[in-house]
Amino acid sequence: MGDEISDGTPVPKIGIIDRVDLDQMIMDFPDVYRYLAREEMRTEVELYRLETETLMGSTTTLTDRIEGLGELADSTDLYWATDFARVGDVVTQTLRPKDPRAQEKNPILVSFGGVFGPEHAALREQFERSTRFGASGEVVLPAEVVGTVTITGPELVAGVYTGMEVRFEALSSSACIGTAAELRFYDEHGTQVIAHEGRISHLTKGSDGFATRIDFFDHLQIELLSPEDLSQPGHAEIKYNLRRIRPADALGVEEILTAINQTDLLCRVFIEDKQLASLAFAPGADSTVDRDLDAMFRLAYDLSCSGTLSNLFQHPRSVDAARAHQPTSGPTTAGRLRCRGPGSACWHSYFDRFGQSSSTSNSCR
Repeated sequence: MGDEISDGTPVPKIGIIDRVDLDQMIMDFPDVYRYLAREEMRTEVELYRLETETLMGSTTTLTDRIEGLGELADSTDLYWATDFARVGDVVTQTLRPKDPRAQEKNPILVSFGGVFGPEHAALREQFERSTRFGASGEVVLPAEVVGTVTITGPELVAGVYTGMEVRFEALSSSACIGTAAELRFYDEHGTQVIAHEGRISHLTKGSDGFATRIDFFDHLQIELLSPEDLSQPGHAEIKYNLRRIRPADALGVEEILTAINQTDLLCRVFIEDKQLASLAFAPGADSTVDRDLDAMFRLAYDLSCSGTLSNLFQHPRSVDAARAHQPTSGPTTAGRLRCRGPGSACWHSYFDRFGQSSSTSNSCR
């Protein structure tokens, strides 16, 4: 016959193995065996329908039934296992890859034909930032936006669904998470004027660019959405929380926020001393520092200087925001800068009073 069949197809190699080898293969690859034997296991499926009947005895029976259903669910696909949980009246199914290349061998595709209405403008912007740049944060699409959902992939989840709420979030599994990152600001002469180091907490790519989030002082987050097309503007999401912040850290937050609002400064992002991006900020509409916040920054400056003073005086019980930085004479000045004993935490109470969480958006160019 030769090495090929008449149409040019190579002759298959055929071997014979005994029952012992077959049993060993079943033990080595139980998922494959259960998948191929599904039709012959229908009687077992009928037996597992006992979960609808009354449970008697200890929780062992319930555990055994759940474990058995889990094995059957896992046998429906060669590359994906199905984990499930029930909380109240809500049953959650979670797909877990059996194979490192499961997403290539049996990809899961989700599509929906919904429409964003005028009332969903903010949601649409959040959705586009997540898909185009990989912006952090969960996006929740209500059923009226989603419309019909079509899922292709493993048998247990594949199908067409309606009335569903869709939640998704850009995953950040970069090796750079936790790596030191630095913002450096330069003037029009190319001289570095400000530099602050933070840590990367999110780094991922979307269809049109990538998202980088850097945390500073545990109280300031700056997320940069950088387009691959450098002719297009980027976006910066800035969030800060000044509650119970140390005075020195508050000054660092203020310095970064001030630099961002200076349009004549060029900002460069470095990761391990390698430049990642270069950009300039356009101030957002809500970039003005309010009166109380300004007073807190001034008080933080005073408190940061307290370590250089040697005289101890009584700390005042309260601070007027409007006069927090007005010059005073004698022991009052020193008393406002340094305190001991029960009054040593008094600056915390002031920061608790005026501390706040804030968020602002800036465009980048």
